Amino acid sequence: MATSLLTSLTLMALFVITKSQTYEDCGTATITTSGSNPLPLTLSLARDETNSMVKITISGSSTVWIGASFGQGGGMNGAYGITGEEDGTLTVKERSLQQYGGGSVLTSQATSSSFANGIVTLERPYKIDGMTGYFDFTDLLTCQVDSINFGLANGDQLGFAKHTAKIGFQTFTSSCNCPTPQPTTAEPSAAPTTDPTSDPTDAPLTKAPTTTDQTSDPSKEPSSAPTPAPIAQPSLAPADGYEQCATAELISGIKLNIQRNSDEQMIRIMMAGPNTAWFGYGFGSEIMTGAYGITVEGADATSFGIRERALDSSDGPGASLEASGSTSVISDGESMLAILERPYSSTNGGFDFTDFMTCSIDNINIIAAQGSTTTMEFHSIYTPRKTEDPEVLTRLSTCICDDDTSSSTSSTIEPSDGGSANNIFNVFNIVVIVFVSVYSMT
Repeated sequence: MATSLLTSLTLMALFVITKSQTYEDCGTATITTSGSNPLPLTLSLARDETNSMVKITISGSSTVWIGASFGQGGGMNGAYGITGEEDGTLTVKERSLQQYGGGSVLTSQATSSSFANGIVTLERPYKIDGMTGYFDFTDLLTCQVDSINFGLANGDQLGFAKHTAKIGFQTFTSSCNCPTPQPTTAEPSAAPTTDPTSDPTDAPLTKAPTTTDQTSDPSKEPSSAPTPAPIAQPSLAPADGYEQCATAELISGIKLNIQRNSDEQMIRIMMAGPNTAWFGYGFGSEIMTGAYGITVEGADATSFGIRERALDSSDGPGASLEASGSTSVISDGESMLAILERPYSSTNGGFDFTDFMTCSIDNINIIAAQGSTTTMEFHSIYTPRKTEDPEVLTRLSTCICDDDTSSSTSSTIEPSDGGSANNIFNVFNIVVIVFVSVYSMT
């Protein structure tokens, strides 16, 4: 009887030890939100490898609601959200977020959660099987990926309402390591044969090498060093009637190049970037809504094309516009160069570049964005709205007009630092005539 009781107690103790949760810290990120009520918020992740559990901690303020979003590039629309808020009592809620309205509250799958003293804590499995709306932390916490995108937000009261400050498209990098699988040891090779060759053949010695007689009277004047052939330096100044007028790079690796043909009143808009995701620029506004957008997108890396839009943040990317001119896309296998040639003023409702190209104004507002896939969807990187100092595209001092005699008429510019996007601009200017005819998409 005593032995049986002791065995039962031992098994119970082993069960408790097996199921106990020991969390390993996987990193922390502290970022200040942006808005009318900015706050420094801290996100921490920890894992319990034994039970495949994640502990999510959000620290900030005890006087307002605070939250974090995961997935969808760190934006809001379609992301998985966790909020600490007041709903009768202080509580933690899981949400399937939408761009507007806060989204829908999910049935909590947490094994433990709390919101107290400005700290939100939630423990749940890495992955919630059979249910949608929940972010899967498996790849991050099993070291399949090193980082994930996230966002942070807060309100100005404890009750959940529209955020008054937020920051999206941030990167959380895990500090957790995963064990390397034990390498398999192959069976040792059989002992090598140690017997020497029974009767090795001695190779005959090489005869004395022939020595060439010295030149009887060598010239004391050596030949002059040959003149190396010059390496052609590719020029950024096109030779087909267009001249360089403006450049920008609002997002690293996403380059914009503007050229004009004054005689024909034509503008050439070139955008270069990687072939792994869509990208684009917007003209005429410091925010998305109301801007004229040009994007490079496609079903995959082999089918990129150019789209023009009247951008509208409340209606997806906005309304598509008819093509305003000829388009082409050039690829070198890693980067793409997209080219749109159109009149200064188009008939499709796009931005009118006339004042900018004829020197009536020196700059125009621009924005930029990049996605996480090749197909058009919510951007993962974008230029934030700046009400006091918005991003502008400024005409180069070398891009002058007939009545402007203050600058040189040269249209060459200094090449920027290296990089595949910059290199493909150089390639374009060497082979523009051939590629435009081959890759024309009109």
